[in-house]
Amino acid sequence: MKKKITNAFTVKDAALLEWALKDVEPLPGRSFQSSVETLRNEKNNVKHHSKKTQPLDSTLKIRDNREIIKPEKSLLHGTSTGLDKRSAQRMRRGKLGIEARLDLHGRNQDEAYRELKDFIFRTHGQQKRLVLVITGKGNKDFGFDTKKRVGVLREMVPKWLNEQTIRDLIISFDYATQKDGGYGALYVLLKKNKILE
Repeated sequence: MKKKITNAFTVKDAALLEWALKDVEPLPGRSFQSSVETLRNEKNNVKHHSKKTQPLDSTLKIRDNREIIKPEKSLLHGTSTGLDKRSAQRMRRGKLGIEARLDLHGRNQDEAYRELKDFIFRTHGQQKRLVLVITGKGNKDFGFDTKKRVGVLREMVPKWLNEQTIRDLIISFDYATQKDGGYGALYVLLKKNKILE
């Protein structure tokens, strides 16, 4: 039996559309008219009950795991252990506030590794949550080589973040948005320091 398809555009649909388009600017000479108020006036006999929701800028929600599970696999860009989907999306889009930065430009591998490790331990101890690690994009001169060369630090930092001593302090990491460095930088989300709480 086929379900009956209706084309009814509800107040809830209009509110969702308006929320999705909140950051969109209208073309010059055009304005955006709220369809929510129009529908509410047309359907004033429909009662709309909404759940109490938290504001978009609420704190990160970490899934409550009763036991600490050691990671079986290495973290990859954009994967996380225990981070809810919405918070992960906000991190990827650069919507969470960066609390500390580390610029590794001009460092050799040994210096960069030491600085990264010290930085992660120090910021974790300071109860910082989201940090930015700038690696740089690497050499842009690809020459006749068919394989594009990736910067050494850009390739190595994710591997270092997966070393057990550092990995135990990290929930997730991902490439930064273009405004924060794009593929030449990483957002690193640190776990809460439970010792200091």
